[in-house]
Amino acid sequence: MQCCRCSGTYHYQCYSIPEDMFPNRLGAVGNSARWGDTRRPDFTCPRCQFKYIMGREPVRGCWKDNWLGLCEVRATIDEFMADSTSYAKGCLYTLRKISRWGDSYGVPAMVGHSRRDLERMPADHRQLRWYMVDQTRTSTWETAKKHRGTVFNFYERMGVAEHEIPTNTVRFRHFQNGHKQRKGESTRQDAVFSDAALKAITDLLSSNHARAKRDGLGEGRVRTAQVALVFHAYTQAGCRANELFEQEVGHLKSSLVVGADAASAEIMPHLKFRATLQTKENRFAATEVWCCYAAKRAPLKAGFWAETVLAELARVGRDGDNDLVFADPDGTRWKMGRVWSESILPLLEQLKREGLGGLGQTDLSSFNTNSFRRTWNTLAGQHPDPVSEDLRERQGRWRSRSRSRVLGRMVSLYFAPRPQELLLATYWL
Repeated sequence: MQCCRCSGTYHYQCYSIPEDMFPNRLGAVGNSARWGDTRRPDFTCPRCQFKYIMGREPVRGCWKDNWLGLCEVRATIDEFMADSTSYAKGCLYTLRKISRWGDSYGVPAMVGHSRRDLERMPADHRQLRWYMVDQTRTSTWETAKKHRGTVFNFYERMGVAEHEIPTNTVRFRHFQNGHKQRKGESTRQDAVFSDAALKAITDLLSSNHARAKRDGLGEGRVRTAQVALVFHAYTQAGCRANELFEQEVGHLKSSLVVGADAASAEIMPHLKFRATLQTKENRFAATEVWCCYAAKRAPLKAGFWAETVLAELARVGRDGDNDLVFADPDGTRWKMGRVWSESILPLLEQLKREGLGGLGQTDLSSFNTNSFRRTWNTLAGQHPDPVSEDLRERQGRWRSRSRSRVLGRMVSLYFAPRPQELLLATYWL
């Protein structure tokens, strides 16, 4: 990160404060700047901020001046944290992509990194329009709109007045509206797995693991079990992509309540997944997602496959409490995009070739990572045991409901459904 006043630079990981100095529920992630924060053109170092406010240099060895410096670092990190980690990374990626595109065509400058740079550039940012037009060959209008928003956000942080930002002019808005007319907005929703498809997929997952066990495959047995757990858990609990991939073995192992333990607690056999959140209301929180051992009618058995995965990980010595449930042998955490393309989509293609699961005439590109979540919501809303709208909303948003959805009555902050009730969202399927 480069100071906009003195041009001094800081590595984002070095711009941090000691742990436990300020209350912080985010852990280590909340005590330092992040990679995506390096895009900020408005960053000012603690020394320059101190000189600007106090009108003097900080005194070396003065604990009061040192403490104000730490408060400044904390204040800057807090400001940066208003953007989620994924948004910060996404903005940095977009800015770099725009610059790389300009370099490949020899464009002098795509984005101004200072007011002086901006003054030298075309007033209507014509070069950015060229980039957006080029991207329309493969990207949607919504994607191009986000790229324009990233540039606007960058200039806004630089301190450029809103009416002076080149991407906010009347002509640029006209260009975007015409672009929208030409491309249109995307209304595509990921397809829902039918009952026949669910049965065929779960049967194939089970047979793949049985075959791997019979053939004595080492890591192959682990992977087939992991893939089966991904499909069962994401579909039964209605999870979003990547939400469960930070699951650790110790937590999953301790969360399983089955057999006599479930009977003594007078609760259905279940387990709990730890999901990370990236929502506007509670961006950095993590929560436990209660999941019944098996669904009532749908062939979904997340509990069975969780036990299978734990057994397979123990067999190959990857069952430490801090080991990841969904990871490669070298410890690399899984990403849903790779899991879908390498493990789930090939299953669908195989079933289609064999004429199984009612997929014979289906366009497989209509399925994607949100198919898990839409399938869960569809199953949960079906008769004869539909999950109530309130419970579906709580499950879908991880039990955080917007006040605006409840009109004319007070929302109690002390109400929480009983565990047995929470499990219905993953049982009545």
